[in-house]
Amino acid sequence: MSSKSIAVDLNDEELKLYHALVESSCDWDYLITGDGNIQLISPACKRITGYAREEFENNPSLIEEIIHPEDKDLFMIHQGMERDSREPLSLEFRIISSDGSIRWVNHICYPLFDEENLYRGRRVSVRDITERRRIEDALRESEELHRITLSNINDAVFITNDDLEFTYVCINVDYIFGYNRGEVEAMGNISELLGENLFEMDDLRQRKAIFNIERRVADKFGNEHDLSINIKSVSIKDGTILFTCHDITELRRAEEDLKVINSKLDLERRALREKNVALNELMKQIDKEKNQIIVQIQCNLRRVIYPLLNKMEGIGNKTGREYINLLKKSLDDIISPFSNKLENDFASLTPREIEVCNLIKEGMTSSEIASTFNTSVETVRNQRKNIRRKLKIANNKINLASYLQNY
Repeated sequence: MSSKSIAVDLNDEELKLYHALVESSCDWDYLITGDGNIQLISPACKRITGYAREEFENNPSLIEEIIHPEDKDLFMIHQGMERDSREPLSLEFRIISSDGSIRWVNHICYPLFDEENLYRGRRVSVRDITERRRIEDALRESEELHRITLSNINDAVFITNDDLEFTYVCINVDYIFGYNRGEVEAMGNISELLGENLFEMDDLRQRKAIFNIERRVADKFGNEHDLSINIKSVSIKDGTILFTCHDITELRRAEEDLKVINSKLDLERRALREKNVALNELMKQIDKEKNQIIVQIQCNLRRVIYPLLNKMEGIGNKTGREYINLLKKSLDDIISPFSNKLENDFASLTPREIEVCNLIKEGMTSSEIASTFNTSVETVRNQRKNIRRKLKIANNKINLASYLQNY
C-alpha cells in the first residue's frame, strides 16, 4: 500500500499495526472517512491542541473550531483542494489550544482510495511547528534588522570566497563607489573594485583579521576616495572573507588642511620671534640713546648752568643765596637717578610729592618746605602722610628722611 493509494478496508493484522503506529506517533494523526467521520485519532492531539481525542470523536467539527479566525478561509480552500487532488497536500496555519494559546501547525493530508480506486477519505498528520516558526520569525527579523542596518550605514560591506569572488554585495555600495549592486556583482572579483595585492591570504589565515588597510580607489565617476579597509575570516554560506570599507577621504583632507595651518602658524611664530628680537634690540638702543641724552644734559648743566649759579651766589644777599643753593640742589636731584627711580617705583606719587621727597631727603623740615613752596605747614604734613602711605611705610616707625636718603 502506498501513501497515495491506501485501502480503507484493512485486515486485522494491518489494522493492529496501523493502530500501534498511531498510538506511538509524535504527531497528531487521524483518519477522516468519506462521510466525514473521524477515526483512529492519535493521543498526541492532547499535547498539541489541549483537547483529548474523545472530544474530537464526539465533536468532529472541533477540528475546524480551533482554527484561528484569520486562517479559516485558507483552511476551507485547502479542504476544497483535497477532494480534487490525488496528491498529498500540506498547509501551515494557526490553531487556538484549549488554554487560549496560539500554536502553529503543519497539516498534511493524504487522499485514500480503495482497490477500485474510489475515494474513501484521507489520512491527516498534524505536526506542532510553533517553535520552528518562532525561530524563523526571529531569523527574519534579524535578517531584516541587518538589511536595514547595512542599507543605512555609510560603510560598504562585501563577502567573497577564497578566490575573492563576490558572494555578497551590500545594497548601499553606491554611496562610496558610485556603482549599484548589480554593477559591482558583474565585476565578479573584489580586486576589480579595490585593486590587486590588498593583503596576503596566508597572513589573513594566520591572524584571522587585518584592520585599517588604507587604499586610494576611484569611484564610477573618477573621483578618488581614501578608504580604511578591515578584512576578517568568516564562514557565511559560500563566503569566507568579509570586507568592510570606510571612507576616510574627508578625514585625510582635514589632516592635510591642518598640516597647512600648522605650517603657517610655525612661520608666523618664527616671524614673531624675529620681531621680538628686533624690538628688544630697538629698546636697548632707545635706552642707550636716552642715557646718552641724560649724560649730555648733566654735562651741559655742570658746564653752563652751575658756573652761572656760583657767580650769582657770590653777589646776592642771604635770601638770594639760599634760593640759589636750593636751586642747585634741585638741579642735582633732577640730574641724579633718585627722582627717576622714585617715579618709576612709585607711580602713584604726584609731581609735587616727588619734589617734597627731594627736600625731605636733603634734611629740610616741614616748616622750611612750606616756606619754599609758599604753602602751610599742615599741607606739608598731609603730603608727608600720603608719601609714607604710598611708600608703604605708614605703619612702620621709620624716619622718612633716612628712608629716602638710603633709597
